[in-house]
Amino acid sequence: MNRIFFVLFYTFNLMVIALAKCTVNNYEEGFGNRVKCTNESLSKALDQGNNVVAAILIIHSDIRQLPKDTFIRYANTLVALNLQYCNIKDIDDDAFRGLTYIQKLSLSSNNISQVKDRWFRELSSLQQLDFSYNQIKTIQPLAFMALSNLRRLDLSENRLGCLENNVLQPLRSLDKLRFQGNPLTFECRAKLTLWLRDHGINYKIDPRGPEFWLDNVLWLCAVDDSIPLGDKNEQMVECVILNLFNQLRTVWTLPDSPSIPQQCSQARKDLTKCLVTGGHKSLTYSATNGGFIKNLLLQLRELKSSV
Repeated sequence: MNRIFFVLFYTFNLMVIALAKCTVNNYEEGFGNRVKCTNESLSKALDQGNNVVAAILIIHSDIRQLPKDTFIRYANTLVALNLQYCNIKDIDDDAFRGLTYIQKLSLSSNNISQVKDRWFRELSSLQQLDFSYNQIKTIQPLAFMALSNLRRLDLSENRLGCLENNVLQPLRSLDKLRFQGNPLTFECRAKLTLWLRDHGINYKIDPRGPEFWLDNVLWLCAVDDSIPLGDKNEQMVECVILNLFNQLRTVWTLPDSPSIPQQCSQARKDLTKCLVTGGHKSLTYSATNGGFIKNLLLQLRELKSSV
């Protein structure tokens, strides 16, 4: 048994070694080398090539932490840095110190939960920043203060309950933002999409999808002065529900359509609560706004079919 265990352990280690791989070639988009590493330690990956490294790509590696001055040796040459599927959770405030020439930074598909103020304070040349598929819940207010040249920002598939306009305000060159897959509150989403539209920023919503319709309703609700103060998000949800019921009422008043049962209007608040908590037995609750609307439409379809 011990011999079999030893053989299996030895074979596994050989496989790990075989999978660990780094290559160095010319960077096609500019001067210098491109280092690409898979299943490799951070220190080993950064020891590849020479000091004229323009791009670094590290994927499927167990890095977890970026310490102080991680990339300082390439401060004068590095223009692209991509760290994907590396289990990164902790980033030192000075991890990216000195990278004044970097233009592309991707930290997609890691375990980052917060974007901090000090990370990008020297990255004045940055044009593309990708944080998609992380666990981000908060972005500190001054996180993007130095990124006046940033053109593309991807925050999709995270856990943001809100993305405040003042956080995006310093991004004067921003023309594309991705934030789908975040459980933004209705109030926050309304303010955000209005701000993005006013500033001509593309945030890519499928015109055939539920979130496109949702944003149109939210814009109407956001500029409605009759919505009282208090729990603003609850009022926004209520406003969306009212708009949906008004549309359903229009359908019901067409020729040959059945009349609306009296209990539908009375049950509106119960329906809102049901959808928010996922209490309806036939629905699977989704934290995203698109999922909320999908559930609502399913509920309305069931209601209409029962009349």
